[in-house]
Amino acid sequence: MSEYLARWKKLFFGLLAADSVSARLQTISLCLILLMCLGIRIAHIDAPRLDRTAWKEIDYIEITSNYMRNGFDFVKPEISWPAEPPRTTAMELPLVPYASALVCAIAGFHAFSFRLITLLSFLVISVYTYRLARLELGPLVALIAAFAASVLPLSHYYGNMVFSEPAMIAFSVMAIFHFRQWSHSGSKREWVLSALFFALAVALKLEPLYLLLPLAYIAYGRYGRNWQSYRFFAAFVICSLSIAVVWFSYAYHIARTSLDVYGIFGGLEGGHDKFQTLGMLSDPEWYQIMVHRIAGMGGKTGLLLFVAGAAATVLLRINSVFFFYLLAVGVYFMIVAEGNIDGPYRQMVIVPPFSVFAALGALAVGVTVCATLGHMRKEGYSSGYRIGSMLIACVLVAMIVADKRDAIFSRDPLLPAAPDQWVMAKELRKHAREGDKIITLGAYTIHKGGNDLSPVFYYYAGLQGWSLQKGQWNLETAKALMNKGARYLVAHEMIREPESAPFMEEVRKISRVLYEDEERRSVILELDGQSRSR
Repeated sequence: MSEYLARWKKLFFGLLAADSVSARLQTISLCLILLMCLGIRIAHIDAPRLDRTAWKEIDYIEITSNYMRNGFDFVKPEISWPAEPPRTTAMELPLVPYASALVCAIAGFHAFSFRLITLLSFLVISVYTYRLARLELGPLVALIAAFAASVLPLSHYYGNMVFSEPAMIAFSVMAIFHFRQWSHSGSKREWVLSALFFALAVALKLEPLYLLLPLAYIAYGRYGRNWQSYRFFAAFVICSLSIAVVWFSYAYHIARTSLDVYGIFGGLEGGHDKFQTLGMLSDPEWYQIMVHRIAGMGGKTGLLLFVAGAAATVLLRINSVFFFYLLAVGVYFMIVAEGNIDGPYRQMVIVPPFSVFAALGALAVGVTVCATLGHMRKEGYSSGYRIGSMLIACVLVAMIVADKRDAIFSRDPLLPAAPDQWVMAKELRKHAREGDKIITLGAYTIHKGGNDLSPVFYYYAGLQGWSLQKGQWNLETAKALMNKGARYLVAHEMIREPESAPFMEEVRKISRVLYEDEERRSVILELDGQSRSR
C-alpha cells in the first residue's frame, strides 16, 4: 500500500508542476476554451428574450434605458414602472447598467449589446480563475478549472442575464489574484490593482466582504506574526471600502428622499431583510436546497468531482487559497441564508472555487486510475501515464457538459421567466389602452422581513402604476389611486397572502373581473367605481 501511495503522490504532484504543460500549449488551450465559451454564449445570447426576461434583469433594462433617455447621469439610476415621480432609486453602484447604456448607445439596444457586459464578465472569470489556479496549483489544474468555470454558468438560468453579480464575481477573482501577486512580489502596482478590484466588487454588492477571509489568509502568509506589518493590510481594507462608503452614503440619501425599491437598507422602508440566518440554518431543507442548486450548475459529475477535489485538498494539504475562498463563500451562504434561498443567482459566487476543486478532483481520479495500472504492472511511470491522467481528467470535466447539455444548448428563448404573469399581462393588453394605470399587489410582498417591489407585471404589460403593500390594503387607498388614473387592479397569487381577502372582497364590488385563476387567487379587475350586486 505504501508503494502505491508513493506512486500516486509522485504522479499527482508531477502533474501539478509548473512545467506539466508547455507555455505554448497553455496559451492555445486557454484561447480554445474562451472561444468555445464565447461561441455558445453568442449563439444563445437571446435566451430568454428581453421582453420576457426575469425580474432581476428587468430592473437593469429599465435603468439602462433611462440612462440612455435622460442623458447618462450616473448618480440618477431611474426605474420606469412607478406611475408618478420620483423614479430615482437607491441601489448598489450602478456601474453595470451604466456600462450597458454606453454600449447600447453605440451599438443599439438589443440582446447582444445589452448583455455584452455579462458575456465579458464570465470570460474574465475564466481567465482569472486560470491565472490564480496556475499560481497555486500549476497550469494543468488551471486549464481544467478554466474550462469548468466557462461551462458552469452556461447551464445556470441567470447565466445570460444582466445584473451586478457576474461583474462582481469577476472583480472578486481579480482582487484575490492581484493580492496574491502582491504577496509574492511586494509590487505597489499589484497592491493598487487588488484594492481597486476589491473596491469595485464591494461597491457593486456588499456581499464580497466575505473575501476578507482569503485576503487575510494571504496577508498572514506574507507577514506571519509580525503584527505591526498588518497596518498595510488595514490600509488596503480602508482604501478598498472607500468607493462603497461614498456610494452607499449617497444611496442612503436617495432612499430617504426618493425611492428604495430594492430594499438595500433592510428595514428602512420595509425593505427585504437578507439576514434571517438562525431560523433557516436550523432547517435541513435549507441545506438540501443549496446543495441541489449548486449541483444544478455542475450536474452529478461536477458535484462528485468537487467532493473528490475537496478530499484531495484536505489529505494533501494543498490548494489553501482556494480552500479559504470556498470557506468564505460558505460563510456568505450562511450569513445571507434567506437571500440565498430567495435568489438562485447568488450561488454563482461559488463558480471559481468550485471549478478549481472539480479540476483537482478530476485529476485525482485520473491519477488514481493510472497509478493503479502502474502498480499492477510494477512499472515505473512513463509519459504515457501522465498523458493518460490528463486525458481522464479532461474527459471527466467534459462530462459536466453532457450532464447539463439541455440547460446549455436547448433553452427556449420564447419561454417567459414568469409564465403566470406573462399570461395575465397578455390578457390585460387586450383591454388596456396607452396611458392606463394599474394597481398591483401579490406574491412579491411576502418575503420575511420585508419586500422588494417587483417590476415584472408592469414590464410585461408595458404599463405604469402603484404597488400596494400590506398595510395599504383598504378601499380608501384604492379609490384615491383611481382618482389619479388607476383603471385596473392586478392581484397575483393572493393565496400566499390570506390577509388580503377582506380588501379583495371590497374592491370586487366596484370592479369587473377580466381574468381569474381561482386556484392561485390571481385576478385582473377593471375598476369603474360603481357598486355591483354580486
